[in-house]
Amino acid sequence: MTNSKQLGIAETKMKETPPLGHLIEKLTHHIEEYERKIIEKSDLSTLSPRQLYCLDEIFHLDQPGITELAEKIDVSKPSATALVNKLEKNGYIQKVQSEEDKRFFHIILTKKGQKLAALHDTIHYKFAEIMTGNLSEAEINQLTVLLGKIIENID
Repeated sequence: MTNSKQLGIAETKMKETPPLGHLIEKLTHHIEEYERKIIEKSDLSTLSPRQLYCLDEIFHLDQPGITELAEKIDVSKPSATALVNKLEKNGYIQKVQSEEDKRFFHIILTKKGQKLAALHDTIHYKFAEIMTGNLSEAEINQLTVLLGKIIENID
C-alpha cells in the first residue's frame, strides 16, 4: 500500500471518530446542562457555583480548617474565609472551635448543608449512570481507570 493510500485511510478514520477535544467539549456541555436543569429546580439554585464547589469539598473532607479548604478549592485564605462566612450566614455550615487548639476552627456541614451536598453528589452519580448506560461492566471499569489517570495527571 502506498503512502497516499495509507494517508487516505487515516483521514477516513479521523472523520469517523471526532477529535478528543470535540468529544470533551460535548461531554462537558451535556454534564453542565444536566446539572443546571436539576439545580434550577432545587435548593441548590440559591448557591453560586463557587459556593456549591466549596460546600461539596467540605462534604468530602473531614471537618477541614480554613487553610485545608483554601488549598483544596485553590483560593486564598481570605477568599475561603469569605466563602465560609457566607455559607455559615445562610445556615449551610458551622464553624466549631477545636478542643485541642482554641485558635483553630473546624468547618462542618449543618443538616441543611448535608442535604444539599448529598443532592449535588447524587446529580453526579445519576449522570454517571446515564453516561455509562450502554457500556459493559468491563468498559465501565476501563473508563473508571482511564478517568482516574486523567484526573491524576490534571491534579
